[in-house]
Amino acid sequence: MILSEINVFAKDGSSEDICEVAIFIDAVSQELHGLAFLSEELLDRD
Repeated sequence: MILSEINVFAKDGSSEDICEVAIFIDAVSQELHGLAFLSEELLDRD
């Protein structure tokens, strides 16, 4: 899903859109990092 969105923005060529995608990807990666950290914390409880 994310890759197809990048494709659409890249074809359009608007730098504002590409910047928005970069911000979106950054937010998603931070979210995934947080989830990974949480799952490690939960696994370490044993």
